[in-house]
Amino acid sequence: MYQKHPERFVAGPPRTSMPPSVVAINPVTQGDIERGISTTVNFPTLLAARQTARESTLILK
Repeated sequence: MYQKHPERFVAGPPRTSMPPSVVAINPVTQGDIERGISTTVNFPTLLAARQTARESTLILK
């Protein structure tokens, strides 16, 4: 597009930047790491779901 219509780009050719290396909604700080807070994804319902799956596959006699 720039090569066909350079007059449309008053600031010069378009420039792109690299995306950020880390994106986080609630970033973990160095203080959190020092206090021992987990830096992995936390799924509070995962253990409950696993237990339910075990119970539902049990064969009762």
